[in-house]
Amino acid sequence: MTTTAVGGHEILWRTVLLHSVQEAFGIGFVNEPAKNRVVMIRDARDYIMRPAKGFIDVCNLAGFDPDAVRERLIPRIKAARSPEELAVLKRTKGSPGVVADFPSVLGTGGGSTAHEIPEISFSDMKAPTA
Repeated sequence: MTTTAVGGHEILWRTVLLHSVQEAFGIGFVNEPAKNRVVMIRDARDYIMRPAKGFIDVCNLAGFDPDAVRERLIPRIKAARSPEELAVLKRTKGSPGVVADFPSVLGTGGGSTAHEIPEISFSDMKAPTA
């Protein structure tokens, strides 16, 4: 199996695509009124499900086949809860992520979830005075 390194521009466009997918499933909204969430979820689903140059360009720039991405996402979107249901869905606290608007699917970057209470200790030494 050959592994190809992913460039910075591909990572950027993959993040753009990920954001659209998260919005299509109602993930990542913080302090948005429910009516705005419904519109945002619908817009994200339309962006993914309807052939459009923007989606094709983003997939290509991310290094993905747009048809394959759409083929995998459309059945999941159709099976998902409605935008109206997702807009009022309460997310449980304590899911992975550093802050409320940091998507849990991205984790913390260290391979585990963030600690609620930092495990840092400081010595009792006093700082030198000038």
